[in-house]
Amino acid sequence: MIRKSLAGALLAATLAAQTPASVADHVRSGVAAREAGRLQEALQELQLAVAGAPDLAEAHLYLGLVQHELQDFSTAVASLERALALKPALPGAHELLGYDLLEVGRAEDAIPHLQTALQEQPANEQVEAWLGRAYLSAGRPRDAVPHLESAASAAPSNTQLLYLLAKAYAQLAARTQAQLLAADPDSVYAPRCRRGSRGKRPRRGGSGRVPQGIGSRSGLARGVASGGRSRAGQRRDAGSGGGIRAGART
Repeated sequence: MIRKSLAGALLAATLAAQTPASVADHVRSGVAAREAGRLQEALQELQLAVAGAPDLAEAHLYLGLVQHELQDFSTAVASLERALALKPALPGAHELLGYDLLEVGRAEDAIPHLQTALQEQPANEQVEAWLGRAYLSAGRPRDAVPHLESAASAAPSNTQLLYLLAKAYAQLAARTQAQLLAADPDSVYAPRCRRGSRGKRPRRGGSGRVPQGIGSRSGLARGVASGGRSRAGQRRDAGSGGGIRAGART
């Protein structure tokens, strides 16, 4: 579980690195602007901070967070990758990078980052949902199912999670039926499989968007910046539909 907010981590790292006063000023101004909702101003200040302290991993991470909130996902990915190159165990970076890689259609690349994020936060069902969606988007429904099951158990009324879980099971069923028909086309079960799979073929990933409601990008940023959510907290949200956030492509 991430215990410290990204803002606090950035300010602490800035002081520890003994950065020039001008860099520290840009960091403080960027953090304050983001917390006040002035994202463009925050972006400009953090870009200046990164230019003045290019080896400060926390500055690249916080810049990536602001770029994420501005929905500039490709640029956010570059900032987050730079942050991890400087500090591979940087708390929060794998979680946010995994989500943004999903947003730009790089599901396979997202998987190892989300796996790491889940190791950092084992009880975070939000990350479970993103990892399940990443596997599903990558055409790996068998791997997606346990993560989506876990996320759905924490938010049993979340219809978007149930949709993803049903989609994973449907793809897995279609592949298993095809495997059965290939193994023994004369099996007593073959006619049922042919009827069940008529007109349906398993697809790799998918091209549509998940229905709105699994989560907002601003919600993701709040979760990362404030240190994530516990399983109990997510369950409290489940009835209201807030629950797990994972809204992007499948």
